[in-house]
Amino acid sequence: MSDQEKPDHLLSSTDPDMARLRASSTVQRNYFLIDRTLLQGSVLLLSLTMIADGIEIDWFSLMKLKVYFVHFVGFSNISVIPTQSRQSFYLRYGDVGEISDASVPCLEQLIHVVDSPHYVKLPLSALGIVDDHDDKTFSVLVGSIFIDAILCIVCTLRDMSSLPVLTLKGIFESVYIITQKYDFEDSLFTHLQHLLRRAILRIVETLPQDDISYEIRLLCLTIAQASIKRCHTVLGSTIWCVPFFPFFFRNACSPQRNP
Repeated sequence: MSDQEKPDHLLSSTDPDMARLRASSTVQRNYFLIDRTLLQGSVLLLSLTMIADGIEIDWFSLMKLKVYFVHFVGFSNISVIPTQSRQSFYLRYGDVGEISDASVPCLEQLIHVVDSPHYVKLPLSALGIVDDHDDKTFSVLVGSIFIDAILCIVCTLRDMSSLPVLTLKGIFESVYIITQKYDFEDSLFTHLQHLLRRAILRIVETLPQDDISYEIRLLCLTIAQASIKRCHTVLGSTIWCVPFFPFFFRNACSPQRNP
């Protein structure tokens, strides 16, 4: 069929209207992907806000929320392992090297979750404890289920300064609340002592960094001092840094050095 015989309603591949239509479809697909990420982040943020405000939730739904959280934030090597009784499961994950921009509001909301006064009944597996009697539940603060994730972020995030200042401040304040509100000598949290020690050391190590703001430096110092008073038996040999606090306070926390 010659060009003269082609029906008028068929558009050629070089037709400008067809080109604009294809470009518009590509843009719409990209917007759909962006909107889907924002929607997922909004749902997660709303869920964290609701449990922090005391909305009743069962332990299985709370665990599913945690699985969704570690996926969305960007933890590696995530796996869900059923217990022997098949009535609950363990959540295992690795490091978090980088954090996406979409998950930043969710990280900032964690401070309200760990500071929430509301309780929930959780099995030992939900707290990361391997035990044969996984059918038993214990009443704990609702923020207990996120303690390991927060400490792991502090321990494994490659570049702390890559986070927005308010987000970094929120994560550090979450660690401060954890040290004050949760008893790491309790049998339900003793398995997290090594993570707490690593997190406190990582926070102390940020004090002399040049790219950390003055406000964050003071917060780091406050966390280090408070954690030693509250968790001195847990920190063990980590308290070697106590004699250097006056030095950190005069030098690393000087506003003239880092406005």
